[in-house]
Amino acid sequence: DELSDRALSEFVTKSLTDKQTQRLADKAVLVRPDGQKLPVSASAAPLFDRDGLIIGCAVVIRDVSREREVDKMKTEFISITSHQMRTPLSTIDIGKSRMIKLVNSMLNISRIEAGRLKIEPEATDIIAWIKAEIKEVEQVALQNKLNISFTEPNFTLPAVPLDQGLWQQVIQNFLSKAIQYSIASKERLTTVALSKDDANFTISVKDSGIGIPKADQSKIFQKFYRAENALHSDTDGTGIGLYVTRMVADLVGGKIWFESEENKGTTFYASLPLAGMSKKHGDRRLEIVK
Repeated sequence: DELSDRALSEFVTKSLTDKQTQRLADKAVLVRPDGQKLPVSASAAPLFDRDGLIIGCAVVIRDVSREREVDKMKTEFISITSHQMRTPLSTIDIGKSRMIKLVNSMLNISRIEAGRLKIEPEATDIIAWIKAEIKEVEQVALQNKLNISFTEPNFTLPAVPLDQGLWQQVIQNFLSKAIQYSIASKERLTTVALSKDDANFTISVKDSGIGIPKADQSKIFQKFYRAENALHSDTDGTGIGLYVTRMVADLVGGKIWFESEENKGTTFYASLPLAGMSKKHGDRRLEIVK
């Protein structure tokens, strides 16, 4: 029993004594030899000989990890949605926009975790692509009197197979956070850079914003987690963006990380192999979240 750690074997005995199929209670786990606990459902069905005498029973144990995760996601979705709906809305449009963003983020999590996301790489000029991504947020940055700087590197990259929609979610998340948390800073500049080594290229986004406190840094990519200073700076965040970003990076064979100091800013990094992404069949794309 997951809650009490009590061994659950009586359903087998009861199947034999009552001569009826018995099912295991909810919240059961199978404890592996290494101590790892696997969520399961189980049933025991009596077996009879030709004379109707009990000769044993068949026990079926099924891994229900996925079902548990779906239930957990439903609970989390209801919880975060309820919280967002309780938050005072200044206008109906703002409330509608916030809810659309939340729902799309939750759909993305579901699609990635279910393994249903397709990856469709196309040969991409990375430098031109970075410029286009900066252009996407330039207007918002200027409205907030922020500048985004990108200096072209002194090297060339071959065209890289890239699913632009997927990697856009990573870079746009970095850029939007740089804008979001730099509005109150004195140095109103976000710097985008491109570097490479023999195997990988890396895009970095450096801001001069509020930074991430040391105590929060190990949890920053967790689902629904928000740093304490971010909660005070922006009450509308959901804590989903960086979780999705990490999931996308893992899915396509990339890597993300950051360096940060509270009140001095953060630099996020996104790295991909120069060989690019591999094609993957699926029936879903990511919903655009901005």
